[in-house]
Amino acid sequence: DVPSASVAGMRSSAANSTAGLRSGSPNPVAGWRSSSPNPGSPNSPNSGYRSISPSEFKALASGRSSPVLGRPHSVSAPLVCGRTRMAPEIDSAATSSSLAAAASNLTVQTPQDAAQATQGSAVIVVAYVLPLIISRGKQGWTIEWNLDSIIAGKVHENRRQAKRIVWVGRPGICVNEDEQVELTAALLEFSCVPVFVDEKLHRAFYHGFCRSFLWPTFHNVIKPGAFNQTLWRAYCTVNRAFADKVIEEYDAGDLIWVHDYHLLLLPSVAMRKLRTARIGMFLHTPFPSCEIFRTISVRDELLRGMLNADIVGFHLFEYVRHFLTCCKRMLGLDHHFESGGVLYVKDDKRAIILQASHAGIEPPLLESVESMPHESPPELQDLLHKLDSLRAEGCKVVLGIDEVERQKGLPLKLLAYEQLLEARATNSTSVSPLPLVLVEVSFKSKNYLPAGEEDFESVNKEVHEVLGRLERNFPGQIIFLEVPTISIGQRLQLWQRTDIAVFLPIREGLNVFPLEAVYAWRKGPPGLVLLSEFASTARVLVGAMRVNPWSTLDVVDAIMRGLDMELDEREDRMERDLQFITSTTTTAWAERFVLDLQTLKENPLDEQWEPIGFGLAGFRRAGWRADFTALETTEVLTAYRRARRRAIFLDWGGTLVPIEKSFTSSLVEYFRDKLPQPVVQSLEELAGDPRNLLMVLSGQDCSRMDAVFDDDPHLRGVSLAAEHGYFYKLCSLPGMRSAFPRVSPFRSEDSPTKRMTAGGWQQLVEGFDLSWMDTALAVMEAYTARTNGAQIQKKGSGLVWKFDEVDPEFGLMQATELRDHLQGMLANYPVLVTKGKGYLEVRPKGINKGAMVDHIVSMLYSHSGGVDFILCIGDDSADEFMFSALASRFGAKLASQSSPALFTAVVGRKPSAAQYYLNDSDEVLELCQALRLHSTRANRNRSTSDLARLYDRPKQRFTPQQPSNSNSATTLSPSDRLETEKRITVQPSVASGRRGSSPPIMPTIPSTPPPERDTARWANLPPQYERAETDSPVHHRRKGAAGTKCVDLKS
Repeated sequence: DVPSASVAGMRSSAANSTAGLRSGSPNPVAGWRSSSPNPGSPNSPNSGYRSISPSEFKALASGRSSPVLGRPHSVSAPLVCGRTRMAPEIDSAATSSSLAAAASNLTVQTPQDAAQATQGSAVIVVAYVLPLIISRGKQGWTIEWNLDSIIAGKVHENRRQAKRIVWVGRPGICVNEDEQVELTAALLEFSCVPVFVDEKLHRAFYHGFCRSFLWPTFHNVIKPGAFNQTLWRAYCTVNRAFADKVIEEYDAGDLIWVHDYHLLLLPSVAMRKLRTARIGMFLHTPFPSCEIFRTISVRDELLRGMLNADIVGFHLFEYVRHFLTCCKRMLGLDHHFESGGVLYVKDDKRAIILQASHAGIEPPLLESVESMPHESPPELQDLLHKLDSLRAEGCKVVLGIDEVERQKGLPLKLLAYEQLLEARATNSTSVSPLPLVLVEVSFKSKNYLPAGEEDFESVNKEVHEVLGRLERNFPGQIIFLEVPTISIGQRLQLWQRTDIAVFLPIREGLNVFPLEAVYAWRKGPPGLVLLSEFASTARVLVGAMRVNPWSTLDVVDAIMRGLDMELDEREDRMERDLQFITSTTTTAWAERFVLDLQTLKENPLDEQWEPIGFGLAGFRRAGWRADFTALETTEVLTAYRRARRRAIFLDWGGTLVPIEKSFTSSLVEYFRDKLPQPVVQSLEELAGDPRNLLMVLSGQDCSRMDAVFDDDPHLRGVSLAAEHGYFYKLCSLPGMRSAFPRVSPFRSEDSPTKRMTAGGWQQLVEGFDLSWMDTALAVMEAYTARTNGAQIQKKGSGLVWKFDEVDPEFGLMQATELRDHLQGMLANYPVLVTKGKGYLEVRPKGINKGAMVDHIVSMLYSHSGGVDFILCIGDDSADEFMFSALASRFGAKLASQSSPALFTAVVGRKPSAAQYYLNDSDEVLELCQALRLHSTRANRNRSTSDLARLYDRPKQRFTPQQPSNSNSATTLSPSDRLETEKRITVQPSVASGRRGSSPPIMPTIPSTPPPERDTARWANLPPQYERAETDSPVHHRRKGAAGTKCVDLKS
């Protein structure tokens, strides 16, 4: 509708204007500003600049200028307007993008002013297709803005600070390699950066994956067999190519705005390199329901890609609700509200803001287009003349302009119109007698993004089938026109000649045609919009008549009512719609989104965002302190060797043993009858070191911990804490081994020294009132009966109501109601009602792992003289209490010499109060094995009790060594026992899997042998021991066989 102009001499002018432009520069505009070594004054003939007046610009704009950044014009003398010499921009006070407003608010700046203004951050607008109309001309490239695109020159400036705009996208045409450099230089005039995608990849990406698979799925249509891995790889490849181009153009402080479903993976790819960039994404299509979206094979990858943006925008809250449901059901992420109406999804410590904001049109732009002359094809000119004559004869015109695509509902519209004509023919007394004609204009492509060929052919076949019946049965009452595409000026001319505009999409995202129709009627007779309730504009055009397109009777009744509607009612409906159109313009919509992205809360100075995870499904951003690093084993071992009194606190599930956590529940059944053998060996030897206190903490009840730790004789030296510290068993304290002796193989199982508590559990808080449990249990049982899949778990100190297997929304509703109910009934009891992911727990107030750890540390200071080394490792939210308690107790004292060496680590790289992190439970085991090795080297002196314990171990853990002077085990007489106790040569263990490692160390028992020692046990020494030949330990070590070690038991 707007004549385009050839860019004469584009190649030579662009080459001159881009002199000095760096290849791959992250800021292409910088090359323009620094192209001239001596710019001189704006009017200097050598400067390359030419100042213009507002009147000159207005005259230029009336022909071929852009509403915001300028339409194509000769670039022999680039304009100096706004902030760059590439294109004119509007002053920040101007809120419209019309040509008249642009001319009246234009401020001409010097090159120095432009360079100073461009110091602010830029907005990088990323879309699959650039908002331009590009064609080859005889004299070069013909380029103009595509006004049908919502991002075409509409995002111009922030209200507070002018911004440079850079568009990144694919040109709408295929370009040969030898033309790419020329076109790139030409596009710089429009501040556009092209991404060239070859034709084969484009077809696989757009026609294969986007249009044939994602488009119907996002419109709640499942097409079996539409997905395949080849098309998915093409989608990933194009997203990576766009991300690479964005990274090239990015400068610190820039804002990145990604548009539509073609580039859902771009935030995930870009954030790997641009970790501090603020990225926004806006989806212009509907978002499917959870039941539809979960059928996508790569659903997690797509969902994570969107969540890696900082703001995700949708046109309607209906789409936001579907997105929230997918986040909850598939990733277990909850949403929250903040004051001011801010809705966000919480992913670890990141808050992803969700925006529901419907875009509009640009009324000043429509006014300027209306005032321009339009060149229309002959068939469209004939249609306009025919409509004028029909309206002059009193005929009512019903108009529809639709893309030939399945979701537009074009066959349903024709079927409803056929039914209307049949009703008029059979019973003319009950319907409007006015003559009626339906004008349907169909086109194939919009914004250079055509529908799929198969979809187009099938819909077109159905449409022509109904058209054939209409033309045979009701000749002259339908006019059908097919055009390749239709411009905004041509549409406005058709809307002005219409009484009722009908839009009946089955499912539709953004479509500004109904908004254009309402605005086109503002100066003439008011029309009426008949709108499907499944269209996004049905939520904002409150004056439109909404119908269900699947009900042809409703459509027929609505059309007949619209034909008979009084003029006053039409005007009232139009006025209500005009209020939204004039207040919610495209510029206001864009500025609102950019402002939200610009004003995101800055991260604290001690916190940073880091990418974590692998692949596209598990890759995301998380925030933590700048000093949150991986735990260095060397640093831990150095402090461990120096310490004399050590405390080691380890969580059970997820730390000592790996567990597979579901996304909904934190109460995972990781209980096993036996721990893995490497874990048992490490725990046994760490607990046996007299300098160590080793405690395993868990939220499991006492019976489960007893079944694993008490039933294994090798783990009886491990102190335990159950139910988050409400119950505990303490074996010994560093330096107090005699006061709290371990179980010895020479002692009976019923010995009172089996544990400090004679086999029982102690309470952290004695005499705690548990009378509330019966009341809470009765309430939970009532809710369990009404909630399928819910379970009750009883503990010694609390109750847990598990709803991880319940429908997420229903389970959350029931859990919230149950929490409120319990909080009211147990308000006078010292209990805490907490709701987590998949569970609701009632437990004593003030009892947690942090309180347990603090209690043990206090005992160390009161009984053992303090502690020199503390290692605390956990993996979930319950373990955060341990980290916080230790940080609160020793945080201000860590720099002093008297403070212990404190190491707190969380399993998994995620936000935590811990100082460090370990990647998984395997690294925890490796650290424990390293500590065990140093404990073994530091405690080579053994006692006779150690010999007995080594003898009782499984023999496969040692490598037998045949004595050189003996063919069998040596029988010792009672007189030889003392000699044997003095020096024993031990063959190193091979089963440990570590070359040159020492045998697993066992706790040192007081050296005085028990009087009731069993002499028969020493009758035959195992073959791995050989008697020393001399009383001198030094002489023995010197003469010992290679690989043997001497242990001086006496010393």
